[in-house]
Amino acid sequence: MPQPDYQFYDLLIKAIGGVVGFGAAIVGLVTLFKQMEKNRAEREAATRQQAEDLKWRRTEFLFRTMKALDDDLTLRPCVRLVDAGERDPQLALILKSDPLDLSDGYAQVRFHFDRYFDLLQMLAYAETKRTLELDEVSCFGWHFRRILEVPALKEYCSNNGYPDVVVLAQKLKTKGSF
Repeated sequence: MPQPDYQFYDLLIKAIGGVVGFGAAIVGLVTLFKQMEKNRAEREAATRQQAEDLKWRRTEFLFRTMKALDDDLTLRPCVRLVDAGERDPQLALILKSDPLDLSDGYAQVRFHFDRYFDLLQMLAYAETKRTLELDEVSCFGWHFRRILEVPALKEYCSNNGYPDVVVLAQKLKTKGSF
């Protein structure tokens, strides 16, 4: 009786093992690629969600600032004087005088003007840092337009720590946002 060829069977078993190993490697690679795709999709979804959250936070910031300018009783006299502009001599008196020379009432309004300009300065800073877009800030265009139209406002901003407000007003004017 002829002797079985063990080398052939050994070779056959090794070949089958290699095919099975290769198949397992392919399955492993497919699984890896599917997991990578799933992770990428999850990261993209998280990034989209973060972008939406950021948009909403910017909107909330804009609404809070609008509300402060519209509803804050201490800012109302400032907004009225900004609206009156040069027609009201009190505006120039309040902004151009030394605060120590003002009566208590006018000094209080001057303090509130600084708060008013601080709000506009926050908007200018946010636009400069690209946290807010120029289109978003343009909803406050009336305030910035008045700063350019009323010399006393523009001068006060330029000389009292609010030059970015004037720069933003110029940007809005150049863009035609008011």
